[in-house]
Amino acid sequence: MIEVLGNYGLAGAVLLSAVAMLAGIAAARFGRPGPLRAARWSLVGVAGLFAVASAALMMALLQNDFRFDYVGRYSEIALPAGYKLAAFWAGQEGSLLLWGLMVAVMSAMVVVQQRKRTGTEPAITLASLAAVCGFFAALMLFAANPFQLSAHAMADGHGLNPMLQDPGMIAHPPALFL
Repeated sequence: MIEVLGNYGLAGAVLLSAVAMLAGIAAARFGRPGPLRAARWSLVGVAGLFAVASAALMMALLQNDFRFDYVGRYSEIALPAGYKLAAFWAGQEGSLLLWGLMVAVMSAMVVVQQRKRTGTEPAITLASLAAVCGFFAALMLFAANPFQLSAHAMADGHGLNPMLQDPGMIAHPPALFL
């Protein structure tokens, strides 16, 4: 269930990003409010789908679901909850998911901030943000998928690198991406 939720979240984010990008381009080209509205709603949906995928990875980490290769590489049963949170972004796949989530949420904030603006500039802005969000979602879905199942199910994971087991690891990466 978690893998389906995570992969569908990423796949939906790719599709909605494409819709938002095309709608933004159409709004800029034709100057019509309908495509601009579609781009806005699609970009907010992308943020929601990134949040779904992120929640799925966090659930897998907290539930010690070692069917996932990522969970097995960066978590273990004895790892404290704070460091399981840090395990979310300890590897490349999780860092990309965190980065994509933050870009998508900030894009949704741009949508809210510019909700009354019309014209070419907001349309191109939304199309550009959608392209970036789509890039991150596609990269994770096809190249660095945190929801890839492990070939061999483990009873316990390898755990977080001891050098990363520091309270700074919990706060530093999200602050850096912000």
